[in-house]
Amino acid sequence: MGHKQFLYRRLFLLGTYPLPASVRNKTLPGAASKYVDYVHVTSFDVQKHMWTDCFAKANAPYHQIQTGIFTYIKKGLRPKKIILIVPWFGYDHTCNHFIEAGRCEIHKIAFEGAPCSNVGATRIPYKDIMQLLPKSISGRIWDDDLKAPFFVYKNAQTFHEVWYDDPESISLRTTFLKKFKLGGIGMWNAEFANYNSDPIAAMKTEEIWNALCPP
Repeated sequence: MGHKQFLYRRLFLLGTYPLPASVRNKTLPGAASKYVDYVHVTSFDVQKHMWTDCFAKANAPYHQIQTGIFTYIKKGLRPKKIILIVPWFGYDHTCNHFIEAGRCEIHKIAFEGAPCSNVGATRIPYKDIMQLLPKSISGRIWDDDLKAPFFVYKNAQTFHEVWYDDPESISLRTTFLKKFKLGGIGMWNAEFANYNSDPIAAMKTEEIWNALCPP
């Protein structure tokens, strides 16, 4: 018997708020969704456009992602077509001036009209973050406003602040599926988890997979 091939058409949108300039004052999301089966809304890389200050912050701040999804729906994007993509990675920020944990001033780099951006930070897979965390000088810190974890470490005399997502922060974002009646959830990407035989690594990988299941 021949194999059936299943194809589906996708549209990728940045799930942030304020919305990207390409869709801020247009009806693109609702109009374009008529021609695709699913719309992947990526709920990360929010700090590529920093409009107020220039400090390291969460990759996927809870309230901004929530507002972004709501705004896309308001613009006509059908919730059942939305696949929310959560990050299995974080960013390592080199502190230009370290004040205290949560106040890591980064080098000011303008990006796409924004006065500051984290484009100078290094993207780190979740599996590498889990290996770096025990070497930090702060331990895991939870930001209750952004609803995301971070930690601080030193390399020689330079402070670094790493913001990332873990099972706790991802579980909070999966509640958007029920709240907005979205079509599904995915991650970027599965290769960023640790699949070796180490029992601790295996436990952490299982936890982050389980975090994708809404409570």
